This record gives sequence, structure tokens and C-alpha cells, in this order.
Amino acid sequence: MSAELHVLFGAGQVGQPLARLLLHAGKRVRIAKRSSGGVPGAEVIQGDAADAAFCARAAQGAATVYHCMNPPYDARVWAELVPRYMNNLIAASGNAGARLVVLDNVYMLGRPHGRPLDEDTPVNPYSRKGEIRARAAERLFEAHRRGDVIATMGRASDFYGPGGTLTGLGDARLRGQRGLRSAVDAALRSRGNTSRTRHKAGGEVRPPDRSRPHPALDAQDDCGLHAPHAGTR
Repeated sequence: MSAELHVLFGAGQVGQPLARLLLHAGKRVRIAKRSSGGVPGAEVIQGDAADAAFCARAAQGAATVYHCMNPPYDARVWAELVPRYMNNLIAASGNAGARLVVLDNVYMLGRPHGRPLDEDTPVNPYSRKGEIRARAAERLFEAHRRGDVIATMGRASDFYGPGGTLTGLGDARLRGQRGLRSAVDAALRSRGNTSRTRHKAGGEVRPPDRSRPHPALDAQDDCGLHAPHAGTR
């Protein structure tokens, strides 16, 4: 029997290490992305996830589809591409009979006002980007409730550590530092668990905040860095 096929849309700082974890677990991996190149051992199919036909073709035969994409950081671009990506992957995953696992951020949760973010934090966006993300998430869960697709969402904030770039601490500050607890790694392992945990289908998994200071601040201390706003985005 051939190994279960897992299809990843996006091959950035989350998609690539996720592909490696899945390959290490003995899964077949297909990466759907615009450019050539990929992860050794994984199949690559080139195309644009804004094209519904491409998404359907890339997802054929998948047991699980992972949404690892994020458009350029511009509200106008998000308004166009975030819902399009979501609609296309809902349709493609549903047609393939695949589970759909989506990695998202915390924009839709708004300002926590000092309270830890957890799975009970209400959706309360205070920005246009947050509103865009909230609508896209609701589309996902509406499709799940209708039975169009089995879906779940992993939600995390800033990524740091090996492979994490363009973040609150950033690769410029942490380049060359080793032994850090990586939020990228934590998010990936949460996502791997999410794809296998059926009781979470139709809901969200959020790596919990602790009552102690944000891990980014721990990393800052470990590295001897002084960035007063790190971990507060």
C-alpha cells in the first residue's frame, strides 16, 4: 500500500519544515507553489492557488491538504486573495475527500488587553486585516458545518527561531543563535496534531499563551538582546 498523500499549498517558513516533518513520518508529500524548487523527497506542482482549477488538480488523491500561504502584507491584497485562497482550497479539498488544515494568525482576535489568548478568546477584530481574516475563517467553518469539507484551523502569532524570518524578533536579531525554543517548531507540531485529531474538526487549535512572559522575551534574554516591544505584536 502506498503512503498517505499530504498536499501543502505554500512552501515558506512553515510549509517547508512541515513538508520535512511529514516526509520523516513516512508520508507522501506534494507541494503546490508558484516557483520551482522544493524539499528533497517531495513532489512539486507549479501553479497559482488563486486558480481554482489548479487547486483541484494539486489536491487530487490527497488525504490531507494544508493551507500554508500568506499573501503580501497589504490589506488590499489580503481582501482579494485571502478569501479566494480559502474558497479554492475548501472546494479542492472537499472534491478530493481530503481533510483541510489551515494555518492562520491572531489578527481576528483583536486587542487582548493583557489577557492571555486561548481557545475561548472571542473573535473581535479591530483592523481591516482582522476583519478579512475573520470572514475567511467563518467561510471555512460554514463549509465544515454544511459537510462540504472536514476542516480545522491552527492559529498562532509571531514566528521566531530557526527558519523564522520577518518576525517580531526577526532573522537579523536571531541569526546564528542556537538552542532557542522555536515558535515555528511549536506551530508545526500543533498543526501535525491538528491533522490527526478528529474531535478538533470544525474548530481551532491555538498554541496557548502562558502566564509567564512571552517566549519571545525569553529568547531575547537568552540572546542578550534588548528589544522592549518584542513579543507584543
